[in-house]
Amino acid sequence: MPQIDLANLSNIDIPLSTLARTRVYEQSFENGITDLIANNCSQEITSEDVYAGQHALKVTVSAGETGYVETPTRPVSPNQLITFSFAHKENEYVESIKLAIVWKRASGGIINIDEFSLTPSTLWQLDSRTITAPKNAVSMAIRIIITAKSDGDAVVYIDDITMDLIGQILRVDNVGNVMTSVQNLDEVMGTDLRTLTDIYNRLAEKLPRTLYDSEGNELSNYIKNLNVGLSTRASESTLQIVANRLYNSNIDKSVAELLTDIKLKTDKLTYDENNLLKINLAKSDVTLSVSLKDTSIVVPIDIQKTTIDVPIKIKDSTINVPISIKESAITLPVKISDILKAYDSGLDELKVNIAPRRTSPTRDLSSYSLGANSVKEITKTNLNGYSAIVVTVRATYNSSATKGVRIRWLYSPDGSNYDSPEDAEEQGNYEDLTFEAGRTKQRTVLIPIFTPYVKIQIVNLDSSYSVTIDVWTTLLR
Repeated sequence: MPQIDLANLSNIDIPLSTLARTRVYEQSFENGITDLIANNCSQEITSEDVYAGQHALKVTVSAGETGYVETPTRPVSPNQLITFSFAHKENEYVESIKLAIVWKRASGGIINIDEFSLTPSTLWQLDSRTITAPKNAVSMAIRIIITAKSDGDAVVYIDDITMDLIGQILRVDNVGNVMTSVQNLDEVMGTDLRTLTDIYNRLAEKLPRTLYDSEGNELSNYIKNLNVGLSTRASESTLQIVANRLYNSNIDKSVAELLTDIKLKTDKLTYDENNLLKINLAKSDVTLSVSLKDTSIVVPIDIQKTTIDVPIKIKDSTINVPISIKESAITLPVKISDILKAYDSGLDELKVNIAPRRTSPTRDLSSYSLGANSVKEITKTNLNGYSAIVVTVRATYNSSATKGVRIRWLYSPDGSNYDSPEDAEEQGNYEDLTFEAGRTKQRTVLIPIFTPYVKIQIVNLDSSYSVTIDVWTTLLR
């Protein structure tokens, strides 16, 4: 039977997944319609001048103006390679033409816009680019920006727009940084595993044989019916509870420590054809601890080819009998029925421990007047055992206000040293409410808990008028 080998578990290397080129958008205007959005310009399907096929798109921008057309958004992955191209042709009144890539985050807000200047031409030309999506991007759109000269309307013909996903998708950590080799086992268990079945299958790959209960059923038959989803931001303590329960451990150990214990206990074990634990004791001395309370034993003694029985009465005593076994092997049957009973008794409790739960919402601010250019802070502590904060902000704007409200969150390892606001925003740790003067707007934001302390800041971006706000928070396990 093969022996277990967990020596390299601390250096698990996550392989990269390679995808073939996948087309996610194509527009040749051959169906006679356009799905592009026009801003400060007009667009129409034309057959008078085309790059290929029977139709193209004609975009017109008034003299001295700047306008653009934009494709629908398409989903992308962080650090995904995207290639796109389109054919275009300009008249003599085009001052400039630019290709802009609009990157958006999950909330729909724009992360940034990458612009590429193109060369206007009265002849058809094909332009293409291949770039990498930012680490926070979940969707993108292509924007074609046109500026007209002051003495005439600019006309641009557009045809055969394509957008393809190419290359490799890289695994990223919990803040969007690319990872090619994972050195932290706790992180692997936390980011790659989502259910108890995942945890069982991952560790079962490292065991030397299939485990059975006393009736011959595979242990996996018990676990496959307990496919309870873990939170995508499950805390380290939750993972430790799951791992300790699966291996019937009464010691609160980290996942890495548990795996190390398993390796030390099993890497020298082998099993015979009957699935029994086999221990080779050749040329070895072992000592068996034997309890002989209220027991009579008979010890056979060989004296010059004569065997006699010596009865020995031992009460309330434990003796050690040294046994010398030379070049011999013994077989010990192994039963796991008691372990399975303990495991079965904990199934219901496991479901409760790993199922996502939330606290009752707390109203932190009620009809609070936040002055112009002011910040109100709400600090959250005692976050152990929780994985995320749900923040709901309701803002009522002044009828003369010109800007809205921002929700920003800062992390701290000790409750004293918090992220600086500009670095938090650079990391994308903020969300803006939509704005409309005189109206009330409300947004709910999910904030992952990475440190024991989180400071939530409500920022009034308007420099002249106060805003009335209400804030609720809910904690998620």
